[in-house]
Amino acid sequence: SEGMPQGMHTPLADDTLQNVDLLLTQHMKSDNTLSATYADENVLSKISDSTKVIFIPNFYAWGTGIYQTQNLKIINGWKGDSGFYDDELLDLAYQKVYRRDIKSIWEFIQTYEMDATRIHEKFEQMVEHLKQREKRWNIKIVDWMVQNYGKTPIYLDLGHPTSIVMWLVCKGILYLLGIQQDDSLRQAYENEY
Repeated sequence: SEGMPQGMHTPLADDTLQNVDLLLTQHMKSDNTLSATYADENVLSKISDSTKVIFIPNFYAWGTGIYQTQNLKIINGWKGDSGFYDDELLDLAYQKVYRRDIKSIWEFIQTYEMDATRIHEKFEQMVEHLKQREKRWNIKIVDWMVQNYGKTPIYLDLGHPTSIVMWLVCKGILYLLGIQQDDSLRQAYENEY
């Protein structure tokens, strides 16, 4: 596809898939944006029965619900303690000041009063959605994220989790593979992340 990095849509070769011992993968539907060749039904049907498959979380776009907002001081009346971010505000601004100048949109954003009830409602909806998705993963992390998002930075930006979150996923993979891990391995991982 035009504009995508080379190889992003390259089909996975059948002989490669037949010869893998371990497959770390995210669940993908057949209508995923990369390619239907990456869909679960296409990949899993081509691997050996002896291949160990570990389904890991897909963190893409989780940040719209759990992103740490303490540093986002753009919304009046929002202290950031809810730890919630959503593009809903920009959508509202666009709808309210449609066909007006950027100054009008910025003024709307600056004076918007965030409804705390709405924040928590959207957050709970996101968590429930993630828990449904997590049922299919070997690595469970949603509860940890919910318990820690107000105390520990979980996202670097809206699409990329911090090293502690990725370390928890790596630790889960190591556990499933029966590989011992210790703090020195975590430190090495965080230094490289």
